Amino acid sequence: MVDPGQRPRLGTDLLSSWRARVNPRDLPEAAGMDPLPERLTVALMARLVHTDERHYRRIERGTAHGVSTQLIESIAQVLRLQPHETRLLYAWCGKPPPRAQASDAAVPEDLLGVLDAEQHGAYWCSAGYDVLAANARALCNWPWMAEPGTNVMVALLRGPGREQCAEWDTRWAPLLLAQLRRELIQAPESDELHELVDRVVTGDPLVERIWRATAEVQPPAYGTTRPMYMPPWRPYTSDPVEITVTALVPISRPDLRLVVGVPAADVTPRLPELPDRPRTARHRPR
Repeated sequence: MVDPGQRPRLGTDLLSSWRARVNPRDLPEAAGMDPLPERLTVALMARLVHTDERHYRRIERGTAHGVSTQLIESIAQVLRLQPHETRLLYAWCGKPPPRAQASDAAVPEDLLGVLDAEQHGAYWCSAGYDVLAANARALCNWPWMAEPGTNVMVALLRGPGREQCAEWDTRWAPLLLAQLRRELIQAPESDELHELVDRVVTGDPLVERIWRATAEVQPPAYGTTRPMYMPPWRPYTSDPVEITVTALVPISRPDLRLVVGVPAADVTPRLPELPDRPRTARHRPR
């Protein structure tokens, strides 16, 4: 057994390794500083990000508390971090990374291939619930997804998707609205989230009543099984189909969600035959 005292200090050299990549003479931020060391030292780093040296040392050790978003962004800028490294820095400082902007949310070709290979209804959406791509079965299950600019939350709470949701006011709306409330608490500075809540709540008395009455901050509605009317099953039953909605987040693109609707085990047929339709609908990010 490895002596705990001899185990590698996993992660504690993270920021120092990033510092070692940077030549301070290449930093416009360091222009005019004299004398300028050959290496990007802790002391110089603290000066460049305008913080106390002891505080910066605590950040590198992972023991700092209350690290501001502004300071995290300053560190990422000076260290010239890539987006995935910046997200790791946020996690290191105990902060959730900022929500990705819609302009960054285009789905790469390899992830579109994953979508095409999925046999159940599936779609890629942004962190703000904008549909970016949907496979053929999704377009049959939820025809409104073919419309460019579709937002899943808007469609299910106020749009055409609402009519497909059986027991909408008890098994759909409360879960979806609680999920939005939870995300607002996690990212209160997100204009995108506030705008989305305004879109789904304002002007619809029923949605507004459920929003105001539902104070629960529940885990995401993903993973729950709910009833839905879906066109491919109409030849077989007039009843709603119970589906489990699952979401997956790729490590390479945490700003994207692959959402899959899987029929419950007792639903027959499992995969109704589909009419000829385009394989995939792809939408441009808004």
